Amino acid sequence: MFSKNTTYLGSLKDVIFDEYTGEIKALCITNGLINDLINGRNIILVDGDTKFKSKFIVVNDDIRILKRASLNKLLR
Repeated sequence: MFSKNTTYLGSLKDVIFDEYTGEIKALCITNGLINDLINGRNIILVDGDTKFKSKFIVVNDDIRILKRASLNKLLR
């Protein structure tokens, strides 16, 4: 089902849509409340290679991951 180099990035928390086209632009991924507070949530930009399956989302190795504000960043 998965290749040997598969990496779990977290659970889907939110989806960011283009308000005019309804197109999915990004996915907000969580690894739990504490990790979100310390490290921030990951935001994965969706591209043409992103595949939506019934129980998981498949992204390429070269995906672009953005970090939101975190407690760590706010305390600096």
